[in-house]
Amino acid sequence: MKKKLPKNPILKWLCFICNHHKSTKSIGHVINAITLKCSLCDEFLKYHSRSNNYSDGLALCPRCNNGIALPLCNSCGKPMQEFDASLEELRANPVENDEPLPMSTKKKSWWE
Repeated sequence: MKKKLPKNPILKWLCFICNHHKSTKSIGHVINAITLKCSLCDEFLKYHSRSNNYSDGLALCPRCNNGIALPLCNSCGKPMQEFDASLEELRANPVENDEPLPMSTKKKSWWE
């Protein structure tokens, strides 16, 4: 049986780098986003800082304090940032870029 996907999912973690630099007026929004929930208490994971460097943070459950490393974007390999909006709200914002900006780094392959 095929699982029904929600029409307007809530996005909790978004790659702002890909969204800002790869989205164009002709292509539309490039959305690399996920929703993370705690497997024990079903709460959304929140960003927790461990230092001044954002990348050193954790995605932490506010209720039971279980945590994981920050999720990485599948496209660029950079850490995603906490975000709290629906897919429709994100798509409602107009795209400003006419051409995608060149990405300075590419995600390394798993064999490198």
